[in-house]
Amino acid sequence: MSRVIVHSSIKKEDVGLAMSRSIGDYEWTLIGVTAEPIVYTIDLLGETFMREETKNFHIFVVSASDGVMDARTPEFIANQIGKRLYGSAEFPTAHHPLLVAEAIIKLVTPKNPKWYRDDMSLSIMKIISVS
Repeated sequence: MSRVIVHSSIKKEDVGLAMSRSIGDYEWTLIGVTAEPIVYTIDLLGETFMREETKNFHIFVVSASDGVMDARTPEFIANQIGKRLYGSAEFPTAHHPLLVAEAIIKLVTPKNPKWYRDDMSLSIMKIISVS
């Protein structure tokens, strides 16, 4: 579910809350909304661009809104980020994290402008890269 609609005793009206805005909205905890994130750990060592012959070890962290994560699987997102962030046969030049985030958002955005498009935000940070 990407939205909760409930009658607010404070505002005295029906209000909606987007899940990505649940942080700090105390009133919503009364109906079970929590700001606890969904966390995935995805091992990409078996992927072509992360083969042992590259002798590189990379760790990166991604924070994404439900608009991005509902569009594709976490594994797909991680693979696309890894390929673009560190380079691969498909993307031979490594790119800056901001350019990678922009490319992923474009990739998961519906092509037909009439289709529903949720808000999309994506942040990528390289943690470690050891050769």
